[in-house]
Amino acid sequence: IINEQRGQWLISHVYAILGKSDEALSYAKKTLEITEENKNKMKDVDLAYAYESMARAYSISKNKDKSEKWYKKARTAGDLIASDCDKEYFIFDLNLK
Repeated sequence: IINEQRGQWLISHVYAILGKSDEALSYAKKTLEITEENKNKMKDVDLAYAYESMARAYSISKNKDKSEKWYKKARTAGDLIASDCDKEYFIFDLNLK
C-alpha cells in the first residue's frame, strides 16, 4: 500500500509540474485518501508528502486559500518527520516551486 500511495503522489507531482491542475488534484486526493485509510502503515514522511501534494495541486489551480491550508499542514507534518535526512529532503521538495 505504501508503494501505491507513493506512486499516486508521484503522478500528482508530475501533473503539477506539467501545469495540469485537474489531474494533479485528482491524484493528490487519491494520495491523501490512501494515506488516511492506512495511517498505521504509513511513515511520517508519507503523511507530509500527501499534504504537500494537495498544497501543490491547489497552488497550480490558483486556489490560494486551499493551497495555503495544505501547505501549513504539510509544513507541520514535515517538522514532525523523525529522520533528519527525510525531513531535509521533504522541506526541499515542499519549497520547490
